[in-house]
Amino acid sequence: MPKLYLRIYLAVLASLAAFALASGFLWRQLGDAGPAGHAFEVAGTLAQNVLPPAGAPPSEQQAALDKLAANLRADVALFAADRTRLAAVGDSLPAPDTGRDRGGWLHPWAGPPAGAIHLPDGRSRACRATAGIRASACSSCSR
Repeated sequence: MPKLYLRIYLAVLASLAAFALASGFLWRQLGDAGPAGHAFEVAGTLAQNVLPPAGAPPSEQQAALDKLAANLRADVALFAADRTRLAAVGDSLPAPDTGRDRGGWLHPWAGPPAGAIHLPDGRSRACRATAGIRASACSSCSR
């Protein structure tokens, strides 16, 4: 039977780990995005001002996305409100989650990180820096 001090020590460690996990989960779900959240909103509004309306033909949206992604050296995709791909430049990107009401990182554990920005009209734009570029080089996608 383990000694009492060891059992107490392990109980304290387990309670600290449980508190850290619960705090992180609540912060992520309920916390304010702060200045970074405002930056995502501004980037979404700027992208919407440059892109054609949501009901524009796919060829017009593709041309606008090509112009927007020029010289970014990044994979960029535009998604409709129902998560269908409207236009893309570069490699395929995952569609942003519908449950999120603000932009942020997309699946950073599955390859290079990708940023998502929700546009005010319901569309979403995702961006990922291509190989050899640091993630911060895709600043127009995530800041």
